[in-house]
Amino acid sequence: MPTTLAHPLRGLRIGSMAAPVAHWAAITGSALVGAQRFSGSQSSRDFIMIVLIGQPIAWVVALVWGAPVIWWLQRRGWLARWTVVLAGAVGGTLVAVTLGLAHVGSLFQLRLSPAGGGALGALAGGACWWAGRAEGTTAR
Repeated sequence: MPTTLAHPLRGLRIGSMAAPVAHWAAITGSALVGAQRFSGSQSSRDFIMIVLIGQPIAWVVALVWGAPVIWWLQRRGWLARWTVVLAGAVGGTLVAVTLGLAHVGSLFQLRLSPAGGGALGALAGGACWWAGRAEGTTAR
């Protein structure tokens, strides 16, 4: 049973915002439970840097990867929550691997494991599906 996203652009915009915020939450949570000292001001600086660097990357990925994949899934009749989440996980993994290869030996490295990238991508895909569906509809 094919479904459709009523608001795909809204879904892509909100879905791409979920990844940097979730990355910051994971780093902050790791600092809270780990042996590192936690500072609210450091956490705020981390948030600003992650959003300044991560949000443009997330928007580009949403346009270059997310939009064509959602269009393709819609054309094939395969657009469903699980396919959007799976496509997000694949896209997040590709971003993590690409960033890892592009920053080898550089002064500032963006460290994100492929599994972490896949998890952030899956979260972004789920947020995209949630935000893009029509009001009053249930998620499938």
